[in-house]
Amino acid sequence: MKKGKAIIALTLLISVVYFVPAGFAESGVPCIAVVPNSIVDPTLKPGENFTISIHTNYNGSDIWAWQFSLSYNPDVLQIPTFDLGTNDTWINYPRVKVFYTSKAPIVNGSEKVYVNDVLQTTPAQYSMDYAAGKILFTYYPAAYAVVKATYTWFGVVNGDLINIPQRSVRDPDVSARYMPGKFNNTLGKLYLTAAYFYYTDVPYTTNGPGTLAKIIFRVVGRGASNITLGDRTQLRGWGAGGDYAIIDASKPPGRTEPPYGSDHIGNGYFANKIGGSSTGTSGATTDTVEGYGNDSASVVVISDDGINFSQQSGQATP
Repeated sequence: MKKGKAIIALTLLISVVYFVPAGFAESGVPCIAVVPNSIVDPTLKPGENFTISIHTNYNGSDIWAWQFSLSYNPDVLQIPTFDLGTNDTWINYPRVKVFYTSKAPIVNGSEKVYVNDVLQTTPAQYSMDYAAGKILFTYYPAAYAVVKATYTWFGVVNGDLINIPQRSVRDPDVSARYMPGKFNNTLGKLYLTAAYFYYTDVPYTTNGPGTLAKIIFRVVGRGASNITLGDRTQLRGWGAGGDYAIIDASKPPGRTEPPYGSDHIGNGYFANKIGGSSTGTSGATTDTVEGYGNDSASVVVISDDGINFSQQSGQATP
């Protein structure tokens, strides 16, 4: 990491495509795409899970942020929550006060944290970063103390492109932030999910290609579903002129330079029933996103409306 100045025809019973859509792969143009872009598998029955990735093939070294939303057919697919069957357990040696759960993000308020079987309370004894699965104690538990955590987590997991410290397969940076989006299994919506490098002057940047996030779907019915990225889907870079959009799904198709538009978005498709109907559209769709947070502060603002990239002075709001 460096500082930035900077359906398919069903010919077999099962057909699964595991690559970035051919049009993007062959041309080499930057894209954000659902991978695999098509899963047609009649053996995936209600109650079973599968995972997709939101991936970019952009290979530049100036990435500092991304965001996306998506829609799906809730009669066929839903995003599940999971209760762990066993606890996460750590032996506190060497003596530390920060622990990371084996799964994340965590459902807010679902955790129970113990030190030597004594239930801990928040905020007096620890705080929880639910997106990261980070437990931060306000004190140092004794050496060799047994630390345990139970919790519920849900299936929208940060990828390897912009990752948080101690959970990355790349070189992480302490400024990395991840915001798992809220999901609505009645409407079939995953609202804006984002990651970025927090900054007040110049952000750190990282290089692609890479995975923005992984999404676990649970099959709840027979039929078909488009998995459609929303029109606020973006990949952001940092160049000599500061922040800029590398890919912006709200821009029209046909652009030959950044920001690349909606024709650089690759959607997905799922079916587990021959002849099933689907919902969604083949291009980026317009989101009606419920707003919860402040989206007028400076530099970079994260709310459920996404990242405000237009303000570039003052103090960031993580």
